Amino acid sequence: MTRVGYSGIFGGVGAELTIGDSATNFNVLEARGGAGGGWQFSSIMYSYDSNNVLTNQATGNSKGYQWGYSSNISSGGGYLTSSNWSPYYSDSFNGLATTPCQPFDPNQNNVQYFDNGSQDVSSQLKTTSAGNAVQVDVSVKLKSLANQYWSVWQPVHALYLSRAIGRQRNMKLYLIPQNNPAAPVQITPYNDFSGIM
Repeated sequence: MTRVGYSGIFGGVGAELTIGDSATNFNVLEARGGAGGGWQFSSIMYSYDSNNVLTNQATGNSKGYQWGYSSNISSGGGYLTSSNWSPYYSDSFNGLATTPCQPFDPNQNNVQYFDNGSQDVSSQLKTTSAGNAVQVDVSVKLKSLANQYWSVWQPVHALYLSRAIGRQRNMKLYLIPQNNPAAPVQITPYNDFSGIM
């Protein structure tokens, strides 16, 4: 059994990925923070004059706030679909935390807003020679609010897993490269991830 859940309070942030059978279920996501409550889409952007902006999907932990925007989620047939667009405000500007909870200030709160976004999730059970696996697919759509010109625009998709659950359950995670799905990379959720992404 697999159950994938969204938080309706924090738009597009995964709140639950429960795996198990009817007797034993466990949530494998690390959900102690708003933006870290499961999986998250961010973007890192560099302007041609060397400013950098980090945006998060409708939620953030900046400047003492856990802020977020709600999503309207519909479900059915193994899918979760966002039916609205949430604002993707900056979480930092040139390394300094920003928040939409306070007024714009070019020195103290240089909050930026370029895109709205929505996210869809699907999951399905896959049977392999070694047992069952759960395949979770996440797609993110962005709707630009203005013409944008960046020297670098880098999407970042994060998955926050519980180290304690991973160790207790001997959980394995497979990352399947888009360009070679026949060659998955097997890692465990408590290993050092440096050099893999």
